Amino acid sequence: MIIHELHRDDPSPLARADAYLESYRKCLADLPVLLTPSAHAELAGAPPLTDHVAPYLRQGRMHGLLNQLLHTNLRTKGAHHILTKVERLTAASALEGRAPLFDRAVVDHAFRIPARWKLNGTVEKWILKEAVRDLLSATIVDRPKSGMLVPVQQWLHGPLRELSEDLLLGPSARARDLFRQDTIRSWLRGDGTLLPRQGGKLWLVLTLELWLRSFVD
Repeated sequence: MIIHELHRDDPSPLARADAYLESYRKCLADLPVLLTPSAHAELAGAPPLTDHVAPYLRQGRMHGLLNQLLHTNLRTKGAHHILTKVERLTAASALEGRAPLFDRAVVDHAFRIPARWKLNGTVEKWILKEAVRDLLSATIVDRPKSGMLVPVQQWLHGPLRELSEDLLLGPSARARDLFRQDTIRSWLRGDGTLLPRQGGKLWLVLTLELWLRSFVD
């Protein structure tokens, strides 16, 4: 997002919101070939997806691009993604999960910290790392950032292969007419990319199909 900001030639706030949505790298760019014509027709009058993030990416209470990006992450990825999963997974085991970095006092304090202490050159979370440097080893404090990956690509080519094909290419999914069958077949085969990323996209489509069967059908 910061690189995009340095090079963008469109001053519109919606250009920034478009770039933010594209940064998820999920199914947004695939919607033209993923959704069926009837699904596109149903969505023709829907508000643009940028409406969900554009208000947080404008100059307002949050000054500076870094704080605006952090605020957007907090309101979207944090509130509606990470915390939701933590709450539901822990509640399913009769536990109450806590995320200390999402504590209101911690969040309020974090937004008062100058940007240069949060992003110091290319070092993210600089002040947090310095605060715990005497408590944790350097291998932990300075290790590269990595996501909490789930091996969906291997699952979809292994134990979940038949289930995925039955659910996404079966009569119920065809009758629902949300997703183009040729695109789903192509993703299931792993076509089109040197480094396949279809696993994460198929996972989204598969979980949506399971949700529709459970709560709509």
